[in-house]
Amino acid sequence: KVTLAKATQEGYQKKLSLEATSDKEGYKYFNEIFMKRHKRFLLKSAIRTTIFMGTALIAALTGIIFFSEVKVYINGALLTYLPYFLFIMYMINSGKAITHIMFMNCDHSMLSYRFFRQPKAILLLFKERLKYIIKINLLPAAVISLGLPLLLWFTGGTDNPLNYLLLLISILAMSVFFSVHNIVMYYLLQPYNLQLEKKNIAFTAVDYITYMICWIAIGEEAPTLVFGTAVSVFCIFYVVLALILAYKLAPKTFRIRN
Repeated sequence: KVTLAKATQEGYQKKLSLEATSDKEGYKYFNEIFMKRHKRFLLKSAIRTTIFMGTALIAALTGIIFFSEVKVYINGALLTYLPYFLFIMYMINSGKAITHIMFMNCDHSMLSYRFFRQPKAILLLFKERLKYIIKINLLPAAVISLGLPLLLWFTGGTDNPLNYLLLLISILAMSVFFSVHNIVMYYLLQPYNLQLEKKNIAFTAVDYITYMICWIAIGEEAPTLVFGTAVSVFCIFYVVLALILAYKLAPKTFRIRN
């Protein structure tokens, strides 16, 4: 019987790019070859989002030129509705999809080998994968983080220059946060079994809670100075704590579910 997960896995494998080379060694070589072979899936969403965000930014700047009366509304939104971007950054982050592909086309098979489950191998691959996921998600995040201060400037600016900085930093911080969150949850609560089914209630619960927090943020009003500072500080502390937990616990928790 062919399940939807199995069919998806076979669909991925049929579209792999087999012409991939690397000058690295060991697990770094293993990871880079995997990423290059799967780049069609790993990069597609991030590139589309980046293009969309860039187009939206150009459209907004053009609209300001031709409809100057909207300046005051955009300016006010940029200084009040930054919490909305918590949900946007959650939705456009590719971390969850990337870890899903990692399991289907790599870890599903490799975790059956003892050498792949060694602490050194797990932590080295975790570090390499984390860097790759952060880089991918920074593509659209960079456009947004640069575009928001630019929009603020063109719509009349702000009396406090820190608002420009916080618009930039907070978006990047949220991008890194969700990248780290998704891969750390994958390594600490690896949810899949051999049949590619999710079997970890804790993973589902954490994912649901994360979604609900981001959803609740939609429409919430908070000064950019306050929310930008708070979310940036929280993201930094969370990332540090999550990485410490991953390095301590992942060698024990990263396994196939029964």
